[in-house]
Amino acid sequence: MRWVPFWPRTSALSGESVNTLFIAELIVCAAILVLVFGLIWVFCIRYRRGNPVSRSGPEAKSWVVEIAWTAGTLFAFLLLFAWGAEIYVWLYKPPPAADLELYVVGKQWMWKVEHPGGQREIDELHVPVGKDVRLVLASQDVIHSFFIPEFRLKHDVVPGTLEIMWFRPTETGNFTLLCAEFCGTEHAHMGGQVVVMEQAAYAGWLSNQGASLSLARQRDFTAGWFTWRTAPRCAPMNAISAMRSCCRTSRSSPAIRRSCRPMPASSARTRS
Repeated sequence: MRWVPFWPRTSALSGESVNTLFIAELIVCAAILVLVFGLIWVFCIRYRRGNPVSRSGPEAKSWVVEIAWTAGTLFAFLLLFAWGAEIYVWLYKPPPAADLELYVVGKQWMWKVEHPGGQREIDELHVPVGKDVRLVLASQDVIHSFFIPEFRLKHDVVPGTLEIMWFRPTETGNFTLLCAEFCGTEHAHMGGQVVVMEQAAYAGWLSNQGASLSLARQRDFTAGWFTWRTAPRCAPMNAISAMRSCCRTSRSSPAIRRSCRPMPASSARTRS
């Protein structure tokens, strides 16, 4: 869709599916718009005042036309509904074995990210191109919304719950990361970027970060303490470490069982 000047950039597998559905909906809406306004103009011109066209002998009501029109439009919109529902389920059902799992915490007014090897970043998300990336999302204070426009993905992040989303980037580059839910006075400034890299470049970036570097040293960051309401057995701790610990220890909670899969032993260590 790059030939359309105003069309947003599409850089993920999810974006292609959403684009196709949106274009189909635009075509259906445009067809109905042309038909309705076309008939209005035809009747306005044909039966305008002074035009010597016969206005006698109105035809009897046709149930065939009415039923066919109603059934046809109903079928078209039900088809779009089923198509949209299928895409929705696909978007919100991560693949069982993602290539990469990251932990993301929203906090007024920043996004905090931790990679499997312990590398951490703020307001940036580095991922490799062509890989399925699974995000475990949480909020430390209020409702946020994790939004990547170029990927056509947006997911609310609710305090006390773990939300799951996934994507597969299809091209390298820097893409906008926003919060799409009003979350306080600095909401407009809560943003960052998603950096999609070639796999070799991503591996090099990981090796140069260092798992021991704290978020406090990366950016004047105060971790804060909180307790997950969905997992009362988890003691208060650093936000991202709490997510990993809750996923590991709170298997008796139905909410956590639905959100978290078993973590590999190599990434099961709790980091401060």
